[in-house]
Amino acid sequence: MAGGALISGAIYFSMHQRILNRTLLVSTDLRTLSQDLETLAPPAVPDHADWTARSNTRPPLGDLVKSQWNDTLIGATAAIYRADYGQLARQAYDTAARLTRRITGSSATGRIQEATQEASLR
Repeated sequence: MAGGALISGAIYFSMHQRILNRTLLVSTDLRTLSQDLETLAPPAVPDHADWTARSNTRPPLGDLVKSQWNDTLIGATAAIYRADYGQLARQAYDTAARLTRRITGSSATGRIQEATQEASLR
């Protein structure tokens, strides 16, 4: 019986160490890749205006879709970096408080909101 417990403990310990080592390795790799990605310049995306300037034909549909997709992603990423998350949180809280007041008809949420605003002014 003690031998089975010892073997089980050894297996558990080795599995735990393997998971821990793999997690550390993946974390290190992700950190390195993230740093490498930050130092890279964005790839040149063929713009459909450049394509039409070079030829008299329309660009292939695939290039138009890729260009529009990349423009959308760049715009969304820029919006994420520009967002004022504190203001968004305040708006979400105010909206939830109004909704709660409307549903319950209670003024308790108003007192909570006033206390929160007073605390944030300090």
